[in-house]
Amino acid sequence: MFPLSAQLFLEELKEQPQDLTTLDWAIRQLEALSTKTARLNWDTRAGLLGVTLGIEFTIYSLLACGWFLICFYIFPIPFVWKFPVGILLSLVIPVGLGFWLRGGPVFRFMEIDVCTKNGQLADRFRCAFRSFLSWLPVLMPVGGVIISSIIAAENIANIEPVEGNMTYDWRAHPVFDNTIVVAILTSIVVVMGGLVYSLYSPERGLQDHGAGTRLMPN
Repeated sequence: MFPLSAQLFLEELKEQPQDLTTLDWAIRQLEALSTKTARLNWDTRAGLLGVTLGIEFTIYSLLACGWFLICFYIFPIPFVWKFPVGILLSLVIPVGLGFWLRGGPVFRFMEIDVCTKNGQLADRFRCAFRSFLSWLPVLMPVGGVIISSIIAAENIANIEPVEGNMTYDWRAHPVFDNTIVVAILTSIVVVMGGLVYSLYSPERGLQDHGAGTRLMPN
């Protein structure tokens, strides 16, 4: 399966006139293509993951913290809805960038294309769906940490100074319903497993199987 740059070369070659100028053009194009990476291997994928975790994860996590704080203190919604609403708002920017840039800023910077599993350039909606699958399990634990920290701070403020007993049992709070706890723990397992699987299968991680995509060098 050829990278998109090689596919584009073959398409343009069909339209060139059959003379010596086409031969010179083809030589120049092939020399340029020879400097590009033909396949995405594990060490390139590891570099992508490192840049993504170092830059994108940091920025998206900070934005997620802001959204969860807004949901907790500003939005007049029931407490049980603050977590899912915070997650959805936290995904707006990564999913939006996945739609706009066809994969995300790191992929654009490192010249990686999000393609279909057959090697054709994926449409923007498929790229956005891939970003959704990629960042949902990553940002869920962030929301869990933020909300649990807020609840812990409130509990500390409610400690009786004489008896030293908390007046509120945090385990009974709706946000710590078993379903949400299981979802957060599952997301952590999925993220760790996804990182390992991405090194094992650099072109098609777990999110690529879910979205029907493949990563290919430009």
